Amino acid sequence: MKATFFFFALTVLLAFACGPRALEDGGVLVDDDAGFDAGRLFPDAGPLDAGFTTVAIADWCRLQSEAQCLRAVRCTRLDSAAMKACVLRAELECDSASLVSSVEHGRQTFDNVRAAACLNAYASGACQGVPERCTDLFHGTVAPDAGCALDEECDKAQGFCDPYSTQCPRRCLGWLKPSEPCSDFRTRCNPATDTCQLNDAGASVCRPYKIALETCLSFSDCRADLLCVNAVCVTYRASEGQACSVMNGYPYCDDATFCRQGPAVNGVFPPGTCERKPGLGGACLGYSSCLPALRCSSVLATGVCQPLGKLGETCGGTGTCQDELYCGSGRCAPLPTDGGDCTAQGSSYTCAAGYTCDFSAPGGHYGCSRLRAVGESCRYASDCLSNECAYQAGADSGAGYFCTLPCSHSADGGF
Repeated sequence: MKATFFFFALTVLLAFACGPRALEDGGVLVDDDAGFDAGRLFPDAGPLDAGFTTVAIADWCRLQSEAQCLRAVRCTRLDSAAMKACVLRAELECDSASLVSSVEHGRQTFDNVRAAACLNAYASGACQGVPERCTDLFHGTVAPDAGCALDEECDKAQGFCDPYSTQCPRRCLGWLKPSEPCSDFRTRCNPATDTCQLNDAGASVCRPYKIALETCLSFSDCRADLLCVNAVCVTYRASEGQACSVMNGYPYCDDATFCRQGPAVNGVFPPGTCERKPGLGGACLGYSSCLPALRCSSVLATGVCQPLGKLGETCGGTGTCQDELYCGSGRCAPLPTDGGDCTAQGSSYTCAAGYTCDFSAPGGHYGCSRLRAVGESCRYASDCLSNECAYQAGADSGAGYFCTLPCSHSADGGF
């Protein structure tokens, strides 16, 4: 593993930040009809030091957080001065102690070579989403009827971790067989092949999921990438070059494209094709009309795609400022901390890293407050650093809701 990779990458990022140019998907500085694209910084070969070759599970959360935030800087979604806040936010969402315990006790396997490829993938390519190389890093090994501290610990080919159990550890429950009664709660069909559907007698049973253009009764009848529209399973999302708005507006185009349709006939627009949104400098009109990580300079008239607003720059509402900022009073401002306004009129329920939007403030005023440590009082799991809030006796012998460690933090995971 080469931990110096990210320091090298940040140095290169800062060097490029001095000019107004951006990079397109080929990794070289070029211009095209759509204007510059907020795409790759490095060519396909990767950074000069070839990046990571292996990653230890103990380093995974930290390095993944750095990779995500460096990509945000590369794509102009984040100012390099906000790297620390970005990494803190990402690390709070990745429970390193739980993952390390799970892997060390054999309840999950971790592919450290594929993890290295995942981190390297953040240095190039798309500015949003999870790189394809980041899939299948972890594999659950726990069979049905055995204990699980994390949802991912159960062997997904055999079952799932009971989400409603209050004991530690919870238990892996097996997938139901075809035609068995189901509820989608504690009795679930194998999502690889079946869904919970009504049979001819009106009972919910496991049946093979429907594929595209098959008839359906419920949204859950169709394969995961499909949607039940007018009793037919249709594609939910389409990508560049694929058909869009074929039936009742579906499929929608993905975030990097828009649906190009012909003129309306008798008030109805025909199906279209997903085309790539304009990049930096391209013509645009309104919210979300540019490639992700860019904003349109105008919401009422034709404008140009430009980088997200930096600290102190003018802005036009939610989604027009860089990460770790929000549009407050027409200018990009730091996300609020203690007592800051996180209502829809403020930061839209988002607070600075390490803080939460407190929905229990008196008078309906939502304010930011710091995340609580284990042993401190709480009302919701989201109040706690551990994301666990439970009713128990307090230090002063009084009972109430307090932040607790999750089951997966026990020395042996509670097993």
